[in-house]
Amino acid sequence: RQHGRLTLSKPQQEWTINDCGSLNGITVNGEAVPAEGRKLRTGDIINFGRRVSPPEFEFIFEAPGDAAAATAAAPSSVPPDEDFREQMQRIAELEKELKAEREQNEAQ
Repeated sequence: RQHGRLTLSKPQQEWTINDCGSLNGITVNGEAVPAEGRKLRTGDIINFGRRVSPPEFEFIFEAPGDAAAATAAAPSSVPPDEDFREQMQRIAELEKELKAEREQNEAQ
């Protein structure tokens, strides 16, 4: 079963993504891929499947030959896994604070 298809047009060297009638669709930069497909540019964020946070399947498109340009132009950022870990750690800290606050209120 095919969820989507990437094609390269030879004369223009443009990549296009098409949704092959998938149940939950494909989005590029948060917008649904239309029936006629969507041209891709380096840095486009492609999500396959349900719209959940964090996404089930997320890819960042990089056209062949654009790797050096994308790396040079990309802002330095925290890797997604590390960012997620930090967010989960902060949630755990807030839950502890909330629990301690509730216990303190019950003791009063």
